[in-house]
Amino acid sequence: MARRIAPPLACDARSRSARRANAAIQAGTARRACSQRRFDDYDGNNPNKHRADLQRARRTLDAITSDLRRRDIIPTPPPPEPTPKQKLNQTLDQTFPNANSRDEVEHDGKRYRRRFAKAQYGWDRWWEEVT
Repeated sequence: MARRIAPPLACDARSRSARRANAAIQAGTARRACSQRRFDDYDGNNPNKHRADLQRARRTLDAITSDLRRRDIIPTPPPPEPTPKQKLNQTLDQTFPNANSRDEVEHDGKRYRRRFAKAQYGWDRWWEEVT
């Protein structure tokens, strides 16, 4: 007599991993919320008290979500739509790639000046409208 083989369970590996991922995100969020609450409720004289715990909880949650996004278990959100100022800066950068600091250019009937400022890691650059 032939043995009957049980049908596979409806719960596949992908849904198990999604449930585990959801549990990991919830645990990380709870840890971060607890650390944030402890940090906010402290009224002592040490401004850095509980800050390390809060940063550790944030880093852990970031590591969990980035790992889950890398493995395509949770979707990666689309990048935000650039603002009109960012679009203008990008257009001016493409149109005038060799503009130096304080160079003035004309684009769509308006004049813009190229600006640079020393930043922590390199240089910040932007365009400002000349009136």
